[in-house]
Amino acid sequence: MKKLFIFVIVALLTAMLAVGCSPAAKEEAEVSIDLEALQKKIQDADLFTDIFERITKESVLSSIMFLDAESIETYLLYMGSGYTGEEYGLFKCVSAEAAEVLVEDLKTRVESQKNIYADYAPEAIPRLNNAIIRKQGSYVAFVVADKNADALKIVEEYFK
Repeated sequence: MKKLFIFVIVALLTAMLAVGCSPAAKEEAEVSIDLEALQKKIQDADLFTDIFERITKESVLSSIMFLDAESIETYLLYMGSGYTGEEYGLFKCVSAEAAEVLVEDLKTRVESQKNIYADYAPEAIPRLNNAIIRKQGSYVAFVVADKNADALKIVEEYFK
């Protein structure tokens, strides 16, 4: 009886270990991304043609970007003059699920911006077509840059 009990315990522990090491469990494990370091790297990389202003008012998230500010824990958002379509934001959401919603909202923003810029500033359309939206855990990066390929390399250093 004692041997059977030990066998059952070992089998249960082995099963729990296998589940804990599965790719899904690793994917769900919370990551930590240094948004300020990423922002500095983006800022210093000469990716944009525009001059940016940091947006700190939460009202801009909902009224201009049409994002759910309550689902965003922290953010670094930079918007340009409005002539180039360039902008970028780095976000930490309250959960991975909230980050999924944010990704969809940012995709909607890009489509909306394409419609606006089509007649207004058509040179912005290639930038918008190559917009970068990356999610990892509860973090999201969003970049519309003149040099999107270079921006993507930087983002992928942090979002793996």
